[in-house]
Amino acid sequence: MNKARRKAISEIEDNLSELQAQIEELLGQENEAADNMPESLQYSDPVVAMREAAEQLEYASNAITEAIDYLSEAKGEG
Repeated sequence: MNKARRKAISEIEDNLSELQAQIEELLGQENEAADNMPESLQYSDPVVAMREAAEQLEYASNAITEAIDYLSEAKGEG
């Protein structure tokens, strides 16, 4: 792989890292909101939905980590 393509991949990795940070921020906010609900509402439909959304955000973050790993391998750094 030439230098220009490695640089392009590095830029994609940087963009993905920024997106991952945004997802992690949302994940934290969603978990905090669910945790701050009164005990009597912890198993209510809205809180269950919040927990499920947080789980999906975590999956998305993990998928981005995996994508970054693949890109690193493509550059010959893996």
